Amino acid sequence: MLFDLAPKTSRKDLYDFNEELEKLYRDYMSARLVAVVGPRRAGKTSLILTFLNEYRIPYIFLDCRTASLSDYGVSFRSFAEVFSSAINSFLDRDRSR
Repeated sequence: MLFDLAPKTSRKDLYDFNEELEKLYRDYMSARLVAVVGPRRAGKTSLILTFLNEYRIPYIFLDCRTASLSDYGVSFRSFAEVFSSAINSFLDRDRSR
């Protein structure tokens, strides 16, 4: 879906990243360490999530932006909730494969 701010997870929703997906796959297969860098909101997370889903690579995605911040940073409880949610999402994806 175009113009949705959430990270994309499917190639059909990812616009004009075919070269990057293929390069990421080649580098992954050659066991190279890959750093995906770019300006904010350029599609880095969407590229990675689409790559992982496209090639059926198991992953756990922690979106710490959803954690509550306090004066001291992210609380343990808030991080635990994000971690728990990520594990549950992983298990749901794994069951559906």
